[in-house]
Amino acid sequence: MRFSILVPVYNTEKYLRKCIDSLVNQTFKGEYEIILVNDGSTDNSANICYDYLKDYPKIIKVINKQNEGPVLARYEAIEHAAGEYCLFVDSDDFVESIMLDEINDIIDKNNADIVVFSFNKILNNSVEPAFSRLNQVPSQMYTDDNMHSIYEELIFGNFLNTLCTKVIKTCILKNDSTEYTLYKDKRIGEDWFLSAYCIKEANSVFVLNEFLYNYRIFDESSSRQRDIHNIEKFNTVFVYNRFREYLPIWGMEYPDIIKKLNNRWIKEMLYNFIIFYESANTFSLKKHVINYNWDSFLPKDVIEDVDKIYCTKNNNYLYYILKNKKNFSVYFFFFKRKIKKLKKVIKKFLGVN
Repeated sequence: MRFSILVPVYNTEKYLRKCIDSLVNQTFKGEYEIILVNDGSTDNSANICYDYLKDYPKIIKVINKQNEGPVLARYEAIEHAAGEYCLFVDSDDFVESIMLDEINDIIDKNNADIVVFSFNKILNNSVEPAFSRLNQVPSQMYTDDNMHSIYEELIFGNFLNTLCTKVIKTCILKNDSTEYTLYKDKRIGEDWFLSAYCIKEANSVFVLNEFLYNYRIFDESSSRQRDIHNIEKFNTVFVYNRFREYLPIWGMEYPDIIKKLNNRWIKEMLYNFIIFYESANTFSLKKHVINYNWDSFLPKDVIEDVDKIYCTKNNNYLYYILKNKKNFSVYFFFFKRKIKKLKKVIKKFLGVN
């Protein structure tokens, strides 16, 4: 069997049929399987999975488990995967009908350990192709000679973070001894974490400049709302630690690379702080967010070296007032930020550039 398509399913009844339809209606004539892992859904998702199992018993498997998050749902699916290569699809997304055909053609010609393809971002009825420096050049193979481009994109970009745009040899995934139960509660960074391992183990990565995946983005009002009491679940220090472990293996342990990596983690921390602060709808909750130990989001090396890290002036200032618990300054920072956003909305409404 060539492919195993792994789909963690949790409360996505609104989008699940479109997702599965896109998988069962592939133009690919070879053998493949679809493994649907119902991660303790409380809506009608499980019933939808079983409806498709009845209609497509030869290619669909359904696995039920208690809710532990997408990390462990994926690894449950990996354990059952029989295909030579695995693909990961989120149950609220969908893929192009030619996806498996296109990927299979690349594998036949290049025997790559990993194939990375491009994706579209879907917001309401709007489709926006996602671009990076890797998919603005012709499709190509990356091996020892040019793999540094892959490593740099993984560390400093966003294009390679997700699992859903990768086809990975199943043996690489099955040989992973990482204890993923330690990260089951993480709400961010877990794809990035696993992607780093897979790319470390791969001898070759083929980047295919074809938009084969459709990633659904929800509007900002819902996607940027976060439970104030779950801040720690968005801590990505575990990803940073993996990168620091891999830098010497990748031949990239240079001061300028480490400085750029440290800089990114300050930005990651401040990004999370801003989202949580703006999600807090009362003064006491905003105070709770400010008083949280945000340095816990930063590796020790970053904290010790923070004065030498070159962030933007705005980020430097925000980090300083947050670090020193200058609450009034934080409130005023966000007041100015809100006014700036309001001005943009008014200008857009009036058609002023």
